[in-house]
Amino acid sequence: MGKEAQTPKEVLVKARLYRMAAFLFAIIGVLLFVVLYVQHVDGDLVRLFSNIRMITIFLMPFLPAAVLSLLSKRLEKKYFNMVGKGKTEQG
Repeated sequence: MGKEAQTPKEVLVKARLYRMAAFLFAIIGVLLFVVLYVQHVDGDLVRLFSNIRMITIFLMPFLPAAVLSLLSKRLEKKYFNMVGKGKTEQG
């Protein structure tokens, strides 16, 4: 996949799509977190925080949301740079 020239509108739509997908993954992550918490911890926070593997497992459902949010932020920054550059070229 080569890099094609993108219009600011395409970049903004892609950024918004990533942001919405990140939001959906965050909701799914919260639901998975609750299910895992109820099944494995049952209120024993010492057990949760004493095992690094448990912490990692509990944070994994949020990883896709974090990655998509970072990608969205980069694309929004790219959009604002493109729009700002367009304004300086026009006048």
